[in-house]
Amino acid sequence: MAALILLIGTAAFAQQRGGTPEERAQRLTDRMKSNLNLTDEQYKQVYEINLKMAGVLEEIDKDNKNARQNVKAEYEKQLATVLNKEQLEKAKELRKQRRGKMKTHKGQRMHQNRNNN
Repeated sequence: MAALILLIGTAAFAQQRGGTPEERAQRLTDRMKSNLNLTDEQYKQVYEINLKMAGVLEEIDKDNKNARQNVKAEYEKQLATVLNKEQLEKAKELRKQRRGKMKTHKGQRMHQNRNNN
């Protein structure tokens, strides 16, 4: 369940391609619908959870790790009430993959920065 924060590198969620909390929640929920095969009812519930989280994260200082961790924990609890076991497992796997891609991308950027200096 800890990996359930799925698709949300918390900071990534708050900063993801900008936009309003509604736009960010919509993009995330659409991606979750596609990746996790959400039902229409799940989609509505997950959108409301994502919207609430987007609004809260917008208000939290991005350097406040403790507050972000608390928000992530609450987010996980809420999603666990909506998603089924298979969806939770798939979310965990997708989160792992996303983390790997983010680390690779970050490493490439750091390498490029060293070469540019």
